[in-house]
Amino acid sequence: MISLKKRSCQIVSAVLFICGMGGPLWGYDAPFNPDRLDAEMDSKTPSMDFKTYQKNLDDLFYITMTTNPDHNFGIHSAIIDLTRKRAQNSKDPEPLIALGHIYRILGQPDEANRFYRKAIRLKQDNYYLRLFSGMMYYQMQKYPKALKQIDRAIKINPHDIYAWLARGRTAREAGNEAIAMESYRKALALEPDNDEAIFMLSTYELKKGRKKEALRLFEELYPQKPKNDSTQYQLGALYLMNDQPQRTLHLWEDLFYRGNRSPDFVFSLALAYFQTQKYEQAKKLLNHLQFFAPREPGVSFLLGEVYRRQGRLEDAIRTYRTLLAEYPRYINAYLGLVMALLERKDVPGARAVLKDAAASIANPAELEQIQTVINSNPEAITEEYETATAKK
Repeated sequence: MISLKKRSCQIVSAVLFICGMGGPLWGYDAPFNPDRLDAEMDSKTPSMDFKTYQKNLDDLFYITMTTNPDHNFGIHSAIIDLTRKRAQNSKDPEPLIALGHIYRILGQPDEANRFYRKAIRLKQDNYYLRLFSGMMYYQMQKYPKALKQIDRAIKINPHDIYAWLARGRTAREAGNEAIAMESYRKALALEPDNDEAIFMLSTYELKKGRKKEALRLFEELYPQKPKNDSTQYQLGALYLMNDQPQRTLHLWEDLFYRGNRSPDFVFSLALAYFQTQKYEQAKKLLNHLQFFAPREPGVSFLLGEVYRRQGRLEDAIRTYRTLLAEYPRYINAYLGLVMALLERKDVPGARAVLKDAAASIANPAELEQIQTVINSNPEAITEEYETATAKK
């Protein structure tokens, strides 16, 4: 919920773009003229980027409202005045633009876009209006329409990184990965150190299984934000995926000592300790997590694996069985339990677990995982398992 103070600031700042409102501005003797900013829009290649344009525009709204000598002047009277100006000259786009900005700042994207679109009919090649309209469609989750407006804006000015980033975000929300990746690459060409473009491209590369390319992008980003928690965590995760857990620990231990204690991060750190065979450190974190997240199966499973790697087979078996009692379809717990029993040379126990697994798990892919374990272990259990699964 927006605070009263913030809502008040939004309302106060809204009047700045009112056409012909009059009243002095700081350092200006003449009444406010919106064409000071609109001159940028009217050129075929605006020199002011959209982000700067919007900031200047909204700042001027605030200045005009706070310096207006008429204490009775407010949003309602501004809207009435602009509606009157529209009636006087239906070919003037400025009242429409002003109304669009007022409703945008008031958090009413549908109403704002109604005026932006009317203004666009009068200013077809207005770069900023196209982006404002796209922004409103984005807020309304009408992503195809947002993309259409953003694409029109990019045709007018392809050199503004904001438009490419907006296109990437919109395509991402629309589920269009190809357009999103193309947009972020264009953004990166304009600004090689843009962290949003690097982050999103690395995410897409990772999704496509190109872990090394994702890692390369993040290694380029990290020196620019060496103490950014999110960047530092993601780079560590990519090192872990690329079988470099020691480099992961270098980054993640620093995060931990700086006070990061979110359960997801602590679990990830425990996994890094596990992969570097630092089992006591992993166990300490996992025991801590079991207290705060007692019903999280992944925590219990990894703790069982720690015990198994330490040779504490009884503790491992007890942990797996407790987990399976609550989650009887948890495939990894079956696998861990079978391995622990085989390491204890308890072939009958492993046979019994496999029968339970075959009875509880119907997913062929999961059954195949168990078969993989069997193929690498004593033949004594194979016949028992195959007899059980043949009945399914």
